[in-house]
Amino acid sequence: MSHVVKAAIDPASAPSDAADRVAIWANQFRAILPETHSEYHTRTDILDEPIADEFRYRFDIRDDVDAIVSALVDELGADVDWMRVEVQQDDREWREAAFRDDPDYYDPSRSEGHRTPPSLDRGGLFEVETGDAAYLIDGTEYSATATTFEPARPDEEPRTDLIVAGDAGEIARLEDTSPGSCPADVVCIGLIEVHPGKVVIIDEEEVDVQTTDWSVAHESGAVPDDV
Repeated sequence: MSHVVKAAIDPASAPSDAADRVAIWANQFRAILPETHSEYHTRTDILDEPIADEFRYRFDIRDDVDAIVSALVDELGADVDWMRVEVQQDDREWREAAFRDDPDYYDPSRSEGHRTPPSLDRGGLFEVETGDAAYLIDGTEYSATATTFEPARPDEEPRTDLIVAGDAGEIARLEDTSPGSCPADVVCIGLIEVHPGKVVIIDEEEVDVQTTDWSVAHESGAVPDDV
């Protein structure tokens, strides 16, 4: 989850120091993954004539994307004949453990769910192990330490138990829980099926990573149709 901001400006009216001013703008916020940024460049059409000067930057999800766009427009908008700014939220940084495993890196608009990926593994035929959990309930941050369960085995028919984390900061097992049901006052980690001779993990929760399509956040002047 990160904000991607891309902009196109009129190359004919762009100031000579536009690239430097773009860098100054980006440095006001938390730009991340510089290898995903596009260098300031000129796109050309089939006649090899300039169409647009373009650039793209990626920012920390905790930054205010409206403030990012406003700062860019304030920096360059008055000095170019036309300008278009588009924004998107994607999950490229989720490939990096530094972001994925950081309990403080999450969308501030979220109030429920896991802040880091939960884990649930079999520790043997009759044991289930969880990792540490970092999560949100009603907008409050909680953390719980890893634990191991050895559920009591049924005599005949298997049953399903739900592994959850709650506002007491502990990971618990809710015995005999129907699949698909997760109480409102906890965060679910996974669902296990307990048989007379083994324990099976049948479902594991994931972090809810929100992404969006590109949308135009600002447009001024007569932007060409082919931009």
